[in-house]
Parts: sequence; structure tokens; C-alpha cells
Amino acid sequence: MRLSKLLTILVIFVFIQFAYANNEKNEVGEKNTKSENNKNKKDELVELRWKHLLPLAYEINFKDNPKSKDENSNSDYTMVAVIKPKSKDYSIKFILDNIIGLKDKLQADTINSMGLLGSVQIRADVNNKGEIKSFWLERKQANMVALMFQLPPKPVKAGDSWPVDVNLISFDGNFICSYQDKKNLVTLVKIEKETGKRKAVLNYNIIEKVSGKYMMSDIECEMRYSGKAVFLIDEGRFESQKLNLSVNSKGMQVENLTQLIDVKLLPKVPIKYLQVE
Repeated sequence: MRLSKLLTILVIFVFIQFAYANNEKNEVGEKNTKSENNKNKKDELVELRWKHLLPLAYEINFKDNPKSKDENSNSDYTMVAVIKPKSKDYSIKFILDNIIGLKDKLQADTINSMGLLGSVQIRADVNNKGEIKSFWLERKQANMVALMFQLPPKPVKAGDSWPVDVNLISFDGNFICSYQDKKNLVTLVKIEKETGKRKAVLNYNIIEKVSGKYMMSDIECEMRYSGKAVFLIDEGRFESQKLNLSVNSKGMQVENLTQLIDVKLLPKVPIKYLQVE
């Protein structure tokens, strides 16, 4: 009887040990699988390209930071960017949609009398990489298009960086430069999946600094763009962008401005802007 009990206990003990070892093995296997999946996700190469076949519209809100010290900056405004397929490329129109909080009545009256609201401020063509084909654009206009639409020239993975074709600071021949520095990087931070959609999370870090003499006066100037964007990989379009523009200058003109730029994809193109020429 005693021997029978001992055998039973031994069998139970061996079974428990086997079950524990098997469970531990499964847990290790699951951890390894998760680790491998994370590694594969980190090493995944993706090609970020504009792919859509129908017109899209983005609402772009420009808002002065309340902490900004620049008294000359006294209004917020909204633009709508309409992007349409054009053969193998895309045409883009930036349309002035609204201006809020103008303190200068003369300026407000001028804008209304000129019919600027609802008018096209920037026109450009880009390819599916967002590279600008409209070489004749003014530099400020080209900067705006590049920041909103340019994508990496080749497939990228998490951690990769590339430049955007922008030049923020410009002077004429009266500027004698004694110092210049530029950092221009957009980085793919991570690839995430949400409700079945693959999303590329991008980080913008663009800084330009110069100092020297302009018209015999010492000047310093720094401009920077920073922020985050989300690109829908399989749908081939941006979902949103949140950027900060800051300008700091000393010398002939003292300026301390921070502007918040919020870009979001609209559910559909406003009818009033679909046919704007």
C-alpha cells in the first residue's frame, strides 16, 4: 500500500516537473517570437510614396504661439492644400481659406478688397516622392511644398534619416557671413500598425544658423522646423503633421517668433476648392 502511494506521488511529481518545464519552454518561445517580430519590424524596409488616384485635401492651420514675443505677428490663418493626380505626377494648390484675429483694420480691408480669401497662393507639381518639379518656385514657396510633401528618395527602415530640400535663411549680397551651420534631418522613428494600417512615424529636425554683418550692422539669425508627421504607408499619403517653426534674430531686426503648424487630412475635398484654377 505504501509502495503504491509512493509510486503515485512520484508520478505526480514527474508530471508537475514536465508541465513546468514545458510551460517555461513555451514562455521562452513566445519571448523569442516577440523579440524576433520586433527585430523584423525594426529592420523592415518601407518605400514611402504618394499613391492615391483621387484628389486629396489637407487643412493647414498656422497659429502663433501665445508665448511668442513678436508683436508684429498678430494673426492666425488657415490654408487648404489640394493635391490631384496629374499623369505620373501630382499638382498641388495652396488656397488661403481663413484669417483670424487681424488687429490691423487696414490690412484686413486690403485682404478683403483684393479677394485673397479663397485664392491660390502656391501652385506646384511634385512626383510620387514629393520632389518638386516646379523649379521656378520662389524659395519660401518651395520650402512649404517640400516640408509638406517631400518623401525619402529610397526605401527606409526605422532609424534612417534623409534631408528635405529647404533653405530657410536667405540674404542678398550685402550680407558678410562669419558663421554658418545647418542641420537638415527627417528620421523614420518607427513603423506601427493601427486598425490594420501601417503607419510611418517621422521626426523633423531642421536648424539653420548664421551670423555676420549686414549693412555694417552685426546680426545673428536662427530658424528651425521641428515636429512629427504620420504617413500612411499602404495608402500613400500623410495622415497628419504637427510642426513648430521658430525664428530668432538679433541686430538690425529683432525677432522672436514661434509658429505652430497643424496639418490634417480632410475626409473629402471641399467642393468650392475642387475647381479652383
